[in-house]
Amino acid sequence: MELNYTTFLQELKDHILQSRYRAARLVNRELLLLYFAVGKRLSEKIAVEKWGTGVV
Repeated sequence: MELNYTTFLQELKDHILQSRYRAARLVNRELLLLYFAVGKRLSEKIAVEKWGTGVV
């Protein structure tokens, strides 16, 4: 009985840890997409509207 309980707890902990890793990867992906989009828009504005360093 004790072995089943211990195994169950370990599997539960592993599942929680895997979910945390997946969540962290998704958050990192979204942040990278956000930073890329912001950088792209800034680059476009700088090129089209001749913004200088004072604007940024």
